[in-house]
Amino acid sequence: MAHDFAKIRNKKKVEPAPPPPPPPSKGMLLTGLVAGLALGFFASFLIYLSGILPPVGDLNAQSGDDREAELLAAQQRRNEELEQAAARLQLEFYKELPNYEVIVDNMPAPRNEAAVSTTATPTQSAPASVASTSPAQAEPPAADGSFMIQAGAFQQESSALAQSERLNSLGLTARIKKEALLGKTLFLVQAGPYQSRDQVTQAERILRGNGIDSIRIGLSQ
Repeated sequence: MAHDFAKIRNKKKVEPAPPPPPPPSKGMLLTGLVAGLALGFFASFLIYLSGILPPVGDLNAQSGDDREAELLAAQQRRNEELEQAAARLQLEFYKELPNYEVIVDNMPAPRNEAAVSTTATPTQSAPASVASTSPAQAEPPAADGSFMIQAGAFQQESSALAQSERLNSLGLTARIKKEALLGKTLFLVQAGPYQSRDQVTQAERILRGNGIDSIRIGLSQ
């Protein structure tokens, strides 16, 4: 009996433990990675189609357009402010211009008066000779004339030079006069001088025909 039991015990051998599962191969890892990336791109594409997020390129283009529009608007506002300031300064200039009348002394020199007085004293026949020679000694027209034409007032000297050259090209004699007015330095473009109203009227007609505004300035005699 004991012998049979020993045989049975010998027959019951210990079975070996099952081997551990093999590690996943590289192919499976790559497959999982590709599948994850595909799912991510697919989800992003669905979000793009839904309209929740705009394209990145559109965002950059829109921001660039907004900046350009803001710069253009700021530049336009600056130009409008400069134009308004120039128009206001021009209006104030023409309002104040009558107060700046140019005084020209056309009286003959004292030495000429002394010469005439000495020739009138010797004899009674002297007045006739003086009268006969008086046309030759008549007072010459003033160098500054009787009229000037104001054809512009500019803050920049380059603009005044351009206007002066334009007047010269039209056959008018132009000059630039620097004047301090209303706390600002202006460069006045003037044409003349003109000895008669016919001359100044003809010059004004030329200016109007070329679209140039002007104002007539009478010089005190």
